[in-house]
Order: sequence, then structure tokens, then C-alpha cells
Amino acid sequence: MGPRSGLAIALSVVFTFAAAGTRISTLPARLMPRADSGLSPAIEEQLRTIEHLARSKTPSGKPDPRLFGALTRLEEMIPRSVATRRAQERGRKAFVSMAGARSRRLLTAWPAMRQSIEKQIGSDVAYARTLEALDRRLSIAPPAAAKANPRSYPIRYKSLPFDQMRPGDVMIWDDRSGPPLVRAAIALYASKCTHTAIYLGETRTKAHGLERWTLEAQSPALGVRSAVMGRKWLRPGLHVSLGHVQGFTPARAALAAARAVQTYGTDGRTPYHVWPPWDKTYTQQGMYCSQLIWSIYDQNGVDLDSNDWHYLAWFAIHNWFNPYAAPTAYFGVFPDEIKASPRIAWYYDQQNL
Repeated sequence: MGPRSGLAIALSVVFTFAAAGTRISTLPARLMPRADSGLSPAIEEQLRTIEHLARSKTPSGKPDPRLFGALTRLEEMIPRSVATRRAQERGRKAFVSMAGARSRRLLTAWPAMRQSIEKQIGSDVAYARTLEALDRRLSIAPPAAAKANPRSYPIRYKSLPFDQMRPGDVMIWDDRSGPPLVRAAIALYASKCTHTAIYLGETRTKAHGLERWTLEAQSPALGVRSAVMGRKWLRPGLHVSLGHVQGFTPARAALAAARAVQTYGTDGRTPYHVWPPWDKTYTQQGMYCSQLIWSIYDQNGVDLDSNDWHYLAWFAIHNWFNPYAAPTAYFGVFPDEIKASPRIAWYYDQQNL
């Protein structure tokens, strides 16, 4: 979408795609219904439609335009009371105003408003039960890499396997700590993963001994920086995933990491930037964490954005306030989508002991 991206473009995209229809007349026979999911037959059918559309591409390689309408329709199909619907409409208007104005004042007020509305709709029994069932349904499938290689998940390690780590490895964690505003921002996009980094390797110093380094888009205040792997990556209970990009020799992966350092720097000269989040190719004003990892490997001919249909559906139903949630999830790139990439072989994927 580029620098001209804005609220009007995003809204026109989602409404155009929604108007294109949401049903598919013929589905692959292998997409069988789940009788034990606790979901209605209509919602199960919609999920099968979304899976089919997410796996389909147009001759030009673009997504099937019906996918975005199907994702929007899924959120609309969740049963809710009149009071819930009115509360969500109020929240949606506030979110659109905040996004259109890019107002820090509105951004600061938004988490409390969203929390208030979700507390109210949490008492809607039908809505809450369906959302819980959808979460279970969308979280049962393992990442594509695990399906392709069942040995991707070995026995549990007592510590990070430093002997297996090599420059260019993809690093992911799931960390829900931090101040309320940070946690609220994480809740917008994170199903199971919250942050990504790339491993740069290790150095030895007289003062500190062995140091292991990462490159990551850290925060709006810090930008893209190198950092020593500190206690946070090793913290007990933190879920960490480490993986090699398949098809890359250690030398080629190390070269990709070295080129990333040259391109983006290690001192914050590349800003952290999250707007517009729906266009991962827009890097003129900076990058967010998973966009950085995606860009590094995209420049080396590998697309790590899986656009996994489970995540697309999760994003659509949990971002009920976002009228352009579907294209945001597809055209952006988020940590969960990198985690589901079939191009990564995960050799460590567990909570730290």
C-alpha cells in the first residue's frame, strides 16, 4: 500500500472484499466438520471456508479476495445480545476515530475504554462461550513446520541450547508482562507470540566473558538495535522458540544476519514504526519487530509470513473493534505468523525451566 495508505484505503479494501461474498459452493472433501468443537454448524462451515480461501491464491499470487469477507463474516456470526452489539459499535467508532487522527490522547484513553466494553460483553454468556470455543478450535493445530517435521520438537531442555544456536536464527518469545498500555497493545495482535528477534552470534570480551547478541526492533524509544541476550530470554517460565530457516546453510544464514546489521544498524538509526501495520512492505518510516525479521529473509528470497488461517481467524474475532482487521492480519506480519511458517525448523520451543 505504501506511504499513501490510510484509514480510507483500508476501509474501502475491507468493505469491497466483504461485498465480494463469503461462501464457497464446493469445499475439499478432506475438510471435515468437527462435531466436538462446541461451535454451531454454520460457524464450522465458515471456518472451513476460511481455511479453503486462505490456502487459495489468484493466478497473480494475490490472496483470494473472498477471504477478507469470510473473516469479517466470522466475527459477525458470533451470537451476541443487543447490549453487546451496541457496546461494540461504540468501541468501533472510538477506534476508527483514534486510528484516523493518530491521536496520542485517544490512544491513551483507548485501553480503558476497550477494557470497560469487554468487561460488559464478558457477561454475555452466548458470546463468551462461542469465543472460548473458537479459541480452542483455532489453537489445536500445530505449526506447519511441526506437521512437516514431527521431530522439530525434541525432549525438553534444561536451558537454551546454545550449542545449536547459529547466526541468522529466528527467535520468538511470549511475554505478557509490562505496564497496562503495553499489555493492551500486545493483546491487539498476539495469540501465542509477542516478540521476534534474529540471533547475531557470540563474542568474547575480557570484562564480561562470552556474550550472545540479537538484533531486534525493540520499542518506539529505542528503534532497531543489537542487544546482549540478558536474563529475559533465560527467565524461567518464559516461552521461547528458536529456529533455523530451512534451506539456509549456516554460512548463508550468518551472511543474512551480517547484511541486516549493515542495512538497519545496531544503534537505533532505523526507527521502530508500526503505522500502517497492514502493509509489511512499507518500511520507509521504520519497522516493528516481526516486520524486521520478515524483511531480512524476504531480501534473501524467503517469505516467512505464513498467513496461517488459524491466526487470521483469531485476529478477526478478537479485533472486533477494527473494521479492517482482516486485511491488517493478512498484509501485516505478526510474530504468530512467523511462528507458523513452514520455512522454519524449530529446535527449541518450550517454557524455560
